[in-house]
Amino acid sequence: MLKFAHCFFFAFTLLCWPLSASVVAEDSDEHGHDREEHEADHKHDEHDEHKGHDDEAEHVAVSLDSLERYGVSLKKAGPASLSVTLNLPGRLLPNEDRIAHITPRYPGIIREVRKRLGDAVEKGEVVAIVESNQNLQVYEVRALLGGIVTERHASLGEFVSGDAAILEVADYSELFADFFIFPQDFPQIRLGQQIRVVPEGGGGGGGASIQAMLSFISPVIDTSTQSRFARAVLQNNSGRQLQPGGFITGKLLVDETRVPLAVESSAVQIDKGASVVFVREKERFEARPVVTGRKDLDWTEVLSGLEVGEEYATGNTFILKAELGKGEAEHEH
Repeated sequence: MLKFAHCFFFAFTLLCWPLSASVVAEDSDEHGHDREEHEADHKHDEHDEHKGHDDEAEHVAVSLDSLERYGVSLKKAGPASLSVTLNLPGRLLPNEDRIAHITPRYPGIIREVRKRLGDAVEKGEVVAIVESNQNLQVYEVRALLGGIVTERHASLGEFVSGDAAILEVADYSELFADFFIFPQDFPQIRLGQQIRVVPEGGGGGGGASIQAMLSFISPVIDTSTQSRFARAVLQNNSGRQLQPGGFITGKLLVDETRVPLAVESSAVQIDKGASVVFVREKERFEARPVVTGRKDLDWTEVLSGLEVGEEYATGNTFILKAELGKGEAEHEH
């Protein structure tokens, strides 16, 4: 009887073992599946959160009032004409017709000098008093034109002859821009062509370009350089914006080409090695990566990344780039 009981228990155990193993396996699979789903959900949440941060990091929220204050304006992307230019080296020179050497009418002794080097002078203004040697009478020496004193050759008590200049006054409100033209460029130069004058370094003008026109082309070739020179006349606002003697570059317009999509060149910024344009999206701006093509001083062709009619920021857009960098730094922390 005992032997029969042992046999029965052994048989029962064999029958139940696969069932038990199956139940354990199913339970284990369910727990494993739940854990995988939890981890997947967690990763998905992290991805969504990270994507949200990236999305915020690529946008800048700036009010329209602030844009105007920062010197940023809004334009719509569209077709434009790009200038094909020829770069010409040159320099600024004073207009010799606007330089006056002031001399006393009669020889005598200088009793008073009223102007110093760099002083402003008005036409007809008294600049010195001289006592004549002939009749010991004093008389006034007046400026022949308005400008600034660029040279002074007079001191109190000094004797001056009637043909010696005591002051030089120059009017720099108009300057000459002389450009050097080399033989390979002769065929592209003609009178009346538009030229954009860009001051360099000591040329002044804050680097801003000035539009002008070629008014003279020398018919003579310089024997030492084999170059000719061309001249444009510049109106120099304020009289001291540009300085004579400064080097300049002339961008001579030789052709124009029409492109289907372009933005103002000041709209393009470089962010992480890529060109971006800040595109308006209601109350914020997206730093939109773009592929650029040809460009000139005013316009940059856009090959992809932007659509015709989209509104973008131009002008002092470095402000938006700075705000973008600030936002990215905050998200990293």
